[in-house]
Amino acid sequence: MGCSFVQWEGEEHDAPRENANLAELKLLTNLVSLDIHIIDAKILPRDLFFEKLERFNIVIGDIWDWSWEEETSRTLKLKLNTRIQLKSIKLLLTRTENLYLDDLKGVKNVICELNGLGFPELKHLHIRNSLDIHYIIDSIRLGPQVVFPRLESLILDHLINLEKICCDELEANSFSSLRKLNVKHCDSLKNLFSFSMAGGLARLEELNVSNCKLMEAIFAKEIGDDSGNVLIELTQLCTLTLEYLPKLTSFISQFKVPSTPNAASDEIVSITFPNLAELKLSSVSLEKIWCNQLIQLSPRLTILKVDGCENLNYVFPSPVVESLAQLTRLEICNCESVEEIIATQRLGETMIKISFPKLDLLKLSDLPKLTSFFSGNLIEFSSLKVLVIDNCTQLRTFVSSSESTDVASSSESGQANSLLFDEKVAFPSLEELHIMSLPKLKMIRDDHIQTNSFSKLKLLKVEDCEELLKIFPSNIHEDSPKTLLICPSLNSLFPPSIARNLPQLERISIVDCGLEEIVSKEEGLEATPKLAFHQLKSLELWVLKKLKFFYPGIHALECPMLKRLEVVQCDNFKIFASQGQELEETHVESQLQIQVQPLRKVIPNLEELTLGSKEITMICQGHFADLFNKLKFLGLFFFPDTSAFPFDLLQKFPNMEKLHVCFSDFEERFPYGVHCEERNARALAQIRYLRLEGLPKMGHMWSPESPLAHVLPNLETLEIRSCYGLVSLAPYTASFQNLTTLYVGQCEIFVNIVTLSTARWMVNLTKMHVSECSNVREIILNGGDEDQQQSEIIFGKLGSICLDCLESLTSFYPVPSLVEVWVIHCPKMSVFTQGVLSTPKLKAIYSEESDKLIWKKDLNNTINQLHKERNDRLSEQGASCSC
Repeated sequence: MGCSFVQWEGEEHDAPRENANLAELKLLTNLVSLDIHIIDAKILPRDLFFEKLERFNIVIGDIWDWSWEEETSRTLKLKLNTRIQLKSIKLLLTRTENLYLDDLKGVKNVICELNGLGFPELKHLHIRNSLDIHYIIDSIRLGPQVVFPRLESLILDHLINLEKICCDELEANSFSSLRKLNVKHCDSLKNLFSFSMAGGLARLEELNVSNCKLMEAIFAKEIGDDSGNVLIELTQLCTLTLEYLPKLTSFISQFKVPSTPNAASDEIVSITFPNLAELKLSSVSLEKIWCNQLIQLSPRLTILKVDGCENLNYVFPSPVVESLAQLTRLEICNCESVEEIIATQRLGETMIKISFPKLDLLKLSDLPKLTSFFSGNLIEFSSLKVLVIDNCTQLRTFVSSSESTDVASSSESGQANSLLFDEKVAFPSLEELHIMSLPKLKMIRDDHIQTNSFSKLKLLKVEDCEELLKIFPSNIHEDSPKTLLICPSLNSLFPPSIARNLPQLERISIVDCGLEEIVSKEEGLEATPKLAFHQLKSLELWVLKKLKFFYPGIHALECPMLKRLEVVQCDNFKIFASQGQELEETHVESQLQIQVQPLRKVIPNLEELTLGSKEITMICQGHFADLFNKLKFLGLFFFPDTSAFPFDLLQKFPNMEKLHVCFSDFEERFPYGVHCEERNARALAQIRYLRLEGLPKMGHMWSPESPLAHVLPNLETLEIRSCYGLVSLAPYTASFQNLTTLYVGQCEIFVNIVTLSTARWMVNLTKMHVSECSNVREIILNGGDEDQQQSEIIFGKLGSICLDCLESLTSFYPVPSLVEVWVIHCPKMSVFTQGVLSTPKLKAIYSEESDKLIWKKDLNNTINQLHKERNDRLSEQGASCSC
């Protein structure tokens, strides 16, 4: 049966029978296979399940969904109200392969109280939210007994009183098949394994430990253990993740035990992970990752991520670097004490050469004390493709040397030491370089670098490097990037000699800096230099108040591939000034026009254009016949409150399909009237995608009195964001018969989204997203006979809907075609729709409480369950606050 039927009745059900009774199953004495979901555990009869069952998937409780990660033939998912109800289930526990336990009451010791035989068939065990559990195994009570001999995965979640997984020593072969262990939110647990238990973990492949407040070590020595020297070998461990363990200071506990006559005088305890491939450490208190305890670094380590480890001074000691040949990804972030990544172990030691042959990505972020990656003569990254250095405020050079350190006090060498990359570092495969927030950086690289370094660079991003003097050296040649994302304090980006050697450059993005020219003038250059960017596809210029021209003089410019141009708030960059305007300018201004004319010649090939108000004004006042015939996308930004929307502008873009209007003060988007309709109907008809964002003064998309019912007849996607003054989406006469996607967010005045008459036109709508509209009480404005409207199918093709942070919304309309539904933080929505609702294609919806998909019979019942869970949680929070 599975989840096809869940409305079971109990033995003591006195009301007239409507559904099947669980007691009837007792009559099926020869039953060997059973799939059943019982939502209400209170109606569970005693002795319901019997010995002849060979295959079963039994789900009891109101929190489970009908799915599991592991495929087995015998599964139990239990959330029971009392310990007494366990008696009906215990018969099956010995043969269960997949066991989920939630909110287990009255059980302190899992093995002793649930299955004294040690769960001989169990392969997967998941226990969560059980406050009474102190031990999984208490060997003292249990006596000699092999436990969990076939267990492959163990998940312990929110067992806040769990003290130990195993109390006292285990018998051999216990946990001998364990491959995956995940422990989280076990706040009383101080360590995971005793030394004796570690010996049985030969097959452990994945270990995840997180959010355990008292966790001090992974392995610990039991009192009375006189094992002497101990070598712990986890030979199959591939993935180790330790996160949010504020008291974890080592892998092995330093707990002092009382000496015994048989104890060794000098005990050595060490651990090896010879096949570890992935190591993640986040918010732990380790002072060293590799130390005397961890005597062998896995030669197979491919991924290392270290985040928020405040006690680390360095990541690798120099002796282990040779073992990093397989490392492909290295991320070190938010470690406030890290001064270098690789540390020398002896005073005065200098490493001659270091190599990371397979490292593909290196990220160094938010390391306030980092001064260099390492100290030595040469470091080689033969496979590195992406390098990110972000907010390392003390970093001036990537590789330091003893010579530069000794003379760092002089001003000359101090500037030299502000060179990030020099001949001591090689990046022959680097494709992306991100450099951000390095306030002491003077130069990125100089002329003296390793052969072929940066030769494959495709993207160079530079932000917030206030003292940076220049981006490129003089001999860049073929090692040019494809994309430049620049936000430095420079007057120009590069000279013509560099510009000529950027054959791969595909994108230039410059934002908010004092740039006056993109290509600077160079002595000894021909009278009319030719600047060719044969692969340049996108030029983005934002908030460049001082920018006047591309090149300060007469020049020729070739950009045959340029498809996207963005010029916003570059008030002195007059590339769109008309010929008539040029004649009215002063001689100096006319010279500026001569200097920007070459850039205007590449405009006819544009497909995407984004402009600010000044640039739009130039186009409106000029004559640009056939200049924008290929344009498909137009973005308009930052119009002041004195501006009216330049509606006539749209006629200059006869093939435009996408329009974005953002962060402006227009009060009305579309005008109306007979003349407007005749003049602009063609321009409006071509728009298929419209986005309106950050228009706080816009009260209406167009006037409610507008006679235009089909203003946007071919519109397919409509996005409206942060239009705080918008009263309604459209007048009641409007129609959106071709609209397929509607997004409305942060429109505070909205009480409803559309009128009923407009909604009836939305026959092709397939996706709707409405979020953060606190006053929306209904999606469709009610009017007339409400019962008739509730029975009417409004959005016949709507398959996906997201209702997010709608504090006043109470319900929606019946939509039988739904496939995906998200209802998040809608506190007044206790049902999806009034009346009967059938959604045959919908199988589950997302629950923010449990962070997973759930389903309770139908959509209305599921929404009602979510509503109850949220109210219960708020009640619990209120009760705890009052205490």
